[in-house]
Amino acid sequence: MKKIHRFWVVLLAVAIVMAAGATQAATITGVIKANNDLYDPDIPNPVPGRTFAVVYQGETACTASYLTYGGIDATGKFEIKGLPPTLDKYTRYFVKTWSDQTKEEYFVDAWFNGNGINGYYDCASVTTPIVLGASETKDVGTIKLQLGDWFSGTVTNHGNSGSTVNTYVLVLQQQLKDGVPTNGCTSPIFSISPTDSSGKYETDNLPIGNYFLQTYSFKNYLSAWIGFLGTTTNCSDALAIFANNAGNKISGKDFTLSSTGGTISGTIILADGSGTMDKILVNIYAFDASLPGTCKVGRWVTTAFPNTDTTSSEYGKYTTPTLAPGSYYIQSYSTDGTYENEYYPATVGGSTTACTGATKIDLNAGDMLTGYNLPLYSVTNSTISGFVYKTGTTTPISGIYVNVYESTTTAPYYGKWVTSAVVQSNGSYKTPYIPKGKYKLQTYDPTFTYLNQWYSGTDPSVYYASSAAVVDTTTTQENINFYLNP
Repeated sequence: MKKIHRFWVVLLAVAIVMAAGATQAATITGVIKANNDLYDPDIPNPVPGRTFAVVYQGETACTASYLTYGGIDATGKFEIKGLPPTLDKYTRYFVKTWSDQTKEEYFVDAWFNGNGINGYYDCASVTTPIVLGASETKDVGTIKLQLGDWFSGTVTNHGNSGSTVNTYVLVLQQQLKDGVPTNGCTSPIFSISPTDSSGKYETDNLPIGNYFLQTYSFKNYLSAWIGFLGTTTNCSDALAIFANNAGNKISGKDFTLSSTGGTISGTIILADGSGTMDKILVNIYAFDASLPGTCKVGRWVTTAFPNTDTTSSEYGKYTTPTLAPGSYYIQSYSTDGTYENEYYPATVGGSTTACTGATKIDLNAGDMLTGYNLPLYSVTNSTISGFVYKTGTTTPISGIYVNVYESTTTAPYYGKWVTSAVVQSNGSYKTPYIPKGKYKLQTYDPTFTYLNQWYSGTDPSVYYASSAAVVDTTTTQENINFYLNP
């Protein structure tokens, strides 16, 4: 009997391994339809090519990372193949819809939750993760989407003088916190909509619930809320407005803005004489006496931007937007991590990076406070750079992101997000400066073409943080390359 050539033995072994790996891949199927049982039986079903099922992976729906997506056919059915089987609670799956219909027929995105009804709009309400076995096909049922309401109105200046261009309307979603509904001061932002040249705005479509509407302006107008008796500058007087998911425009939510307030200004000083001003912001926070301890830095209020023209005598100077009378704290923020973030008062030769050392600034109506200067000091940081390729090739992938997370030794094996880098047209990326330490890196593709994968130093890159390589930035790291599967 002739001996089989070693080359063919190896090739056969590789084929068997690849086939075995392929059979491990799992599939999620389901159906997305319109909820014609409510309001209007004539609502058309979602349109193929404009409605998608998006797959996320993680411990909970709120913390899960995007993985991939799939479109629907004419019957609303979707099928998403090639999913790695679930290994532990950190590799479970969640599915959410995404719709790109016209505004009058726009379905509010919802999460599948194993019950095949109207879906859940809040990720925190999703209690049934999808667990996939090797080679399993899991049918998650039918989800019925509802149309969303949206708010519209006009933003004008008191006395109808002055432009409200560069003014935005923030939609704040009322939630329960410790069993108590949040108000206009404490509700999180759900969406942001700009005003047009005539001051008109329309919000995104919203799921059923209560909302607050707030303005934010770069034109020296005070922030305002829709209140019980019209516009109010007191967030605690904001009116909760109900949206009932009927596909309606809720119009007439108009604002009249006032410029009665004050400003705070100063100069950012690069104390060690290096760097540039274009990566520096000045954040303003409210004083909150109700906070425990000695740190009374409350909610973020607004941001000011220093002058970045090195030829100008105003270089480094900043002025806040108009602020309502009250008490505030000021802190610098270095977007690329080059400088320490300093609270006022930071003095040359000293540092006030802890909020307990911050000084409260009292602002009265009509005040134009000056001299609130912040000297900044460089910190010792490193960068991470490399390339992103299609697996098995040196074909560059561009337009995606590389996210940097702190590395941990316990599940889920990565910590808080640190920064991100955009992959350029040649496939290269370079992070902003980050503190020296140990990190894990994961890709994110907003076009859904490539799966999110972790850096592992191998081709292909891996799907799980537990298998990812740790990147130590004691020294600058280069050639931290990814190899991605579509």
